Amino acid sequence: MAYLLANPQANSPAFGLATNGDEFIFLKLIQSDTSQYDISRTFSLFPRNHELGEVLKILKRLGQIVLE
Repeated sequence: MAYLLANPQANSPAFGLATNGDEFIFLKLIQSDTSQYDISRTFSLFPRNHELGEVLKILKRLGQIVLE
């Protein structure tokens, strides 16, 4: 989480991703007088849930946001 706080563009949200290889959680930090953060639900690659497509869609959208 510390690298999110080191965002050089403090007026823009910072995004992060935590994974153990099988599960993914997305993080969002908005810096202000009282920093606010949000954590997504857990996305799983286990065969029953197999949410890799959703993870890739989110990563693609985050890439678009970064390029804006």
